[in-house]
Amino acid sequence: MNDQTYFLANAAHELQTLLSLLCSSIQAIEAAHPEVRCYRYWPELSSDCRLMTKLLRDLTDYSMSDQLTKQRSDLCNLLRRAYLSCLPLTEGTNKTLTYTSRVSCAYMPLDSPKMMEALLNLIVNALDAVSDNGSVQIILTKSNEQFVVSIIDDGCGIAPKQLLTIFHPFTTTKPDGTGLGLPVAKRIIEGHGGHIRVISAPNQGATFTFLLPCSFSSDKK
Repeated sequence: MNDQTYFLANAAHELQTLLSLLCSSIQAIEAAHPEVRCYRYWPELSSDCRLMTKLLRDLTDYSMSDQLTKQRSDLCNLLRRAYLSCLPLTEGTNKTLTYTSRVSCAYMPLDSPKMMEALLNLIVNALDAVSDNGSVQIILTKSNEQFVVSIIDDGCGIAPKQLLTIFHPFTTTKPDGTGLGLPVAKRIIEGHGGHIRVISAPNQGATFTFLLPCSFSSDKK
């Protein structure tokens, strides 16, 4: 960990501690004096605290995203777990989320918690991008000694200008977004020796694809 990353991680941790105390105080005030909910700016105060908490958590994730502890794991199982974790997000809508694996197993050195974080960021973003009748596909294949994971949505797409900065920290179009989800995912994937790319156009959906080396694979071609 370099000096800049170390400083960022520690600063985010210290600020999180202080913010937790502030949020606890706000909750205590509200519990003791329910009438404060009628105060004009009270909802904004609570909302701002939640947003700051998320920002600091994402900053910590970003600063630590390249600190990996890898063990031999099956990418197939990890993808299935990510799929099942995100499936409840389609409840109450007509959105469809599917997972297809075209390999029987995909063993490689993985930091499973960090890779799960990257997968969830990508899948949740895809689900956010589609309409209530939209679809998201998660597909795992193998090509040229690499595992290929594609997350395909039929949503609103991404403008060419946005594509240039989509993996830059703090770039977001979401009102409650921090712009760190995709940069975190990118750093985690690159930390596993992989790389990620995106193909998209306005109103034509988006395909995020990342490739990982097939180290320790027992899958047969």
